[in-house]
This record gives sequence, structure tokens and C-alpha cells, in this order.
Amino acid sequence: MLVLGPAGDPFRSSLTAEPNEVPFARRQVVLAWDDGASVRATEIRPGIAVNGEPSVAQARLAKLGFPTERERPALSPDEFVAEIAELVERLRRRPLGRRLVDFFGVAEPLPDPLPGEVEGTYGQDHPDHGINPRVLEARLASVPDRRVPIRLVVLQDESFADHVHTLVEPTARSAPAADGRGAFATMVFGPRNGFLVDRVAMAPEIGLAHQMVHAVHILSGSLDVGGGSGADAPVGTPERLARRMFLARTGRTHDSVYRWDDPANAAEWNALSAGQKTAVAELKKQYDELVALAGQVFQPFTPSAVKAGEVFFQSPVVTLEEARTHGNDVTTAWVSGVRQDVNPRRLGPSRRQNKSDSCAKANIKRIEDHIRKHPTDKKAVEALAGAQRTRQARLDARTLDETRIAAELGLPTRASYAPTLSKLDSGGVEVLWQRHVFLPRKRADLPDAAFRDPAPFTALVAALPPDSGAPDDPTPVADIRDYAQKLAAWVAADGRSRELGAGWRPGDHPLFDCTTRQRLRTVTVDPSQVPESVRQRASAVAQDALQHPATPVSGNGNERQRPRVPAPLPPKPPQRERRDR
Repeated sequence: MLVLGPAGDPFRSSLTAEPNEVPFARRQVVLAWDDGASVRATEIRPGIAVNGEPSVAQARLAKLGFPTERERPALSPDEFVAEIAELVERLRRRPLGRRLVDFFGVAEPLPDPLPGEVEGTYGQDHPDHGINPRVLEARLASVPDRRVPIRLVVLQDESFADHVHTLVEPTARSAPAADGRGAFATMVFGPRNGFLVDRVAMAPEIGLAHQMVHAVHILSGSLDVGGGSGADAPVGTPERLARRMFLARTGRTHDSVYRWDDPANAAEWNALSAGQKTAVAELKKQYDELVALAGQVFQPFTPSAVKAGEVFFQSPVVTLEEARTHGNDVTTAWVSGVRQDVNPRRLGPSRRQNKSDSCAKANIKRIEDHIRKHPTDKKAVEALAGAQRTRQARLDARTLDETRIAAELGLPTRASYAPTLSKLDSGGVEVLWQRHVFLPRKRADLPDAAFRDPAPFTALVAALPPDSGAPDDPTPVADIRDYAQKLAAWVAADGRSRELGAGWRPGDHPLFDCTTRQRLRTVTVDPSQVPESVRQRASAVAQDALQHPATPVSGNGNERQRPRVPAPLPPKPPQRERRDR
């Protein structure tokens, strides 16, 4: 069992660090790794360690049962560390990117409480890996007795399989990455992985930002796992999902509000003050909104983007985790809802985000209770400051997503997580317009203009060296030109790939969920397949999103989402079983 106290960390950085801050000095750390091994890594920013040894990544992937085929040349360990550090610093040039990177130097996983103690426990070591799945043990290489808080480890990808994983399967019951407690994350990433999606060439730092946002969700315990656009598999129905969302958001059960409608409570209802009745009405309004939202979540179609005034629908729907991490305005508003009654206007947090905040607040209260009993406990005061920083960091991180970060950097990104041009054509051929391309030059040697030029990607081709022609070498220039030519031919044929010849394929790469590595088969569907009621509702949501671009998720704690006047509890239980509202 690993038990840790709230040791002070002088290397924590603020989420609001100034651009002219003192540069962080990289340092070598030693990580406790799988099966009793020790791995050296470089801490490039507080809380972020990078290991570029291909064998370390290969061994971890094999242990997790992930594919280990090598599809491109590996960088040397030193090159890998340097290029990841350069991409990270690119992100930190803008406020949202700085908030993203600095999150790992501030936030901490939440411990399970120990009775009568301020220290917490992080449970048993993982039976297959031999290390704690929530808190990674790391020490300064030059001073082995000194612990270093590492919350994100970056390993080298060689197969275009960028992703983030935890040691406990995120879909498992009580997985710390999804139950509010949080855990350290491991990213497998290639800094020279080029990514063509629809007509866009994504810069490597945008792919890195996407994976880091997933890691933020893991560390904050708010990973949205499960099927559909946020419906956990056990939930089953929109009504049950709405009730769970209502409990997470308000701290009240559905029954504790609607029991006021029971005739047995009529006298007590009439005796309530006007403010109390208004508070009950506000909770009912929230529940009704969540019922409508849950109904949208269970639809087999998701509005993914708007082009020329037309709403694009995709099916099967991507997971809520990918929708949140990408940050498309239309999809996010569809699955998260909009709080119209707050100023400024904000998207509603997900159920997992509400759970994350509840856990962070409970951790603060636990330490405050301890301090009231032991006012001279200095470790408890330090622990309280850390717990408060962690909660605020979790709330601040809700605004982070791929789309906002790309816009802030002035770089294009995909319109939705699944390519909008992808479809099942009339011949049943799944056409997936995305392709991975190995970039033979590091990002520092490529101008931003190379990624701002859409298909046929003339600027990107011009920035790359000619293909070597050697049999085993990558052929990025040929790959980019081939993709652009096939895309142009497919568009000219109005998406009817059967007209392009027998066996024609766009040379695509499959779409995967970044945290489970499950294959996603999401494609754009013909609007005629979508029920009229869903099209009308999606059109209204899309129009609202277009009028309010880049609306962030509410950063308010749970207590600020509830009525100002506490809603009273009904005194009498229901006289009969009530139907779901």
C-alpha cells in the first residue's frame, strides 16, 4: 500500500504564470516502472516527464495488449525529448496552452481518507504492473531521497497510434480516472506524426494538445467513459441518465424535489416562503433541461459541424470524451447543454466534471475538519493549500479543448473529431478521409504557413525535403500528393467511390478512441436519415452556437450552480411510486 503525505513542492507553477517567468530548468528523474524496473526520464516542465527510449514504450504497449508494429523511424531519445519540449513551449506561448501545460504542475490526484489522519492512501499497487496506478513514484536522479511529483509521462510512438492511457481500464468500475479521484497519465506520442483530416493538415502541437487534454481529464478524475455521447452503459435510459446528471449537478435526488407535488405535502408547501418555492422551481427547471439533454445524448446521430448553413450529422456517435476534448461548438452544445440563465453564457459541465468537483470539495472539507481538531498541524495547512489549488485547477481546466487551443495559436484543426467528409457511400465502402504522414523535419524547422494551407497542401509539400527514394524510407511527399489527388477525384465524383474504379480506396487510417484504443466507425450520414424533430432541434442548437462562438464550459463549482436560497426537503415520503418525469 502506498501512503503519501502532502509534501511541499517548491516547483509548482501557477496556472496564471507570467510570460516573462524564470525558465524551468530541466532535470533528470527516476520513475518506478512496470515489474519493478526503474526508468530514467527528463522533467521538461513541472509534473511532465519524457522518456524517449523506444523499448520502454514497446514494452508498455505489449503489456497493455496494444499493437507494437513500427510504422516509421524512431527518433533518438535525446531528439525525442528535445522535440516534445519544443512543442510544449509552443503551446505555452498562449494563455490556454500555458494553462494546459501548467495544470500538471499544480493538480494532484485525490487520496482516499485515512481516519484521523491528514495523509491519504492511494491504495494497492496494480497487480499486473507492480506500481501504484494513481500516483507515480518518481525521485530526483541526483538526489534519490527527494521525491518529484510527476503526473504525466510521455513515451515515444512509432506506429501513428498517439493516445493516453492509465493502468486501470477507464471503463472499469471505480476507475480513478473517471470517478473524481484522478490518476497520473501516460501518453504515447510522435512529435513528427503528420495528420491529414478532410482538407486540413494538423500541426503536431495540436495533436499533442489533444492528448494532453485527455491527460487533464484523467488527472482530474473526469474522463467521460461509456457508450454514446456520454451515456454510461449501465445508465440505460434518458430518464436514468437525467437523474444521475441532476444528482451530480445539484447534490439533490429527483425525488427530493418532485415529492413536493405529492398531495401529502400540500400543507407544508403552502407554508414555504416565496424564495423557497422559487428555489424548488429552479431545480425543477434544471431537471427538465437535463431530461431534454439526455434525450439528445441517446440519439444515434450527433450534429458535428455547420458548413454553408447546413448541419452535418454523424453516426455512430463518438464518445463524449472525444467530443469534449475536441471542443466543436455544435457538438459540445448538443451533448452538454447551455446555461442561458447565467452571465456570461456558459456550456453546462458534464456529469463527470460535476463528480470531479464534488470529490475535490469533499477533500478540502476533510482537511478543514482535521485542522479544526488539530490547529497546529503544519502539514495539514500545506495539504489544505494543495487541495484548494487542485480544485481550482480542475475548474479552470474545463475551458481546455483542441479547438480553442488551435484557434488561439492561429492554426487550423479538424471540424470535428471524426472527419466530416467520411461516409458510407452507395456501395457500402467506408470512406474515411484521414491519413497519417511521417514528417522528416522537426516542427521547429517547418513554418506555420505549412499547416495553414488546406488541400492540396502545397505549402506543406514545399516545406518538406524530397522523398529519398530508398526502399525502406518513408515517402511523405508522395503520400500527401496521393491523398490530395484521391480527395479531389472523390469530390469530383460527388462521393461515389464506385465510379473511381474497382477496389478504389482513399488510403485511409482507422479512427480510434484516444483513451480506450477502441475502433470508432463514425461517418457523416445523409440528413434524410435523421428524424425531422432531431434535425430541427440540431438546427436551433447550431444556430445558437454560431451566434455565440467559443462559449466555454462553466468554471463554477457545484455550489454556484444551485439556487441561492436552499431548496427545502419535502417532509413526507411519496404515497405511491412516481413515474419518471
